[in-house]
Amino acid sequence: MFDSTGAFLSASEDSSGTLEQIEKKIARVTMLPVENGEVDCLRLKSGLKSRCYFSYIASNPDVYGPQKSHRTSLHGSCPVIKGQKWVATKWIRDQIQD
Repeated sequence: MFDSTGAFLSASEDSSGTLEQIEKKIARVTMLPVENGEVDCLRLKSGLKSRCYFSYIASNPDVYGPQKSHRTSLHGSCPVIKGQKWVATKWIRDQIQD
């Protein structure tokens, strides 16, 4: 699909408090607790793109372990024409994951 570098981010690791503020705003808008999701940050290099695909971890329990709920989403991206593309995604579930 695409070649990217990524990491899951935690508000507890952000000493500036910025991610915590963003997480709280998302929780207010969605009316779901912060604990129902995770933040994933990706970097795509110039020339890379992603065709449309469904991204959900519950489909592969052998890799990700058993999941209580899905985070199914259809998405894709346009190619990076110059420089880099940074993307932060808040994956939201209907239940808290253990």
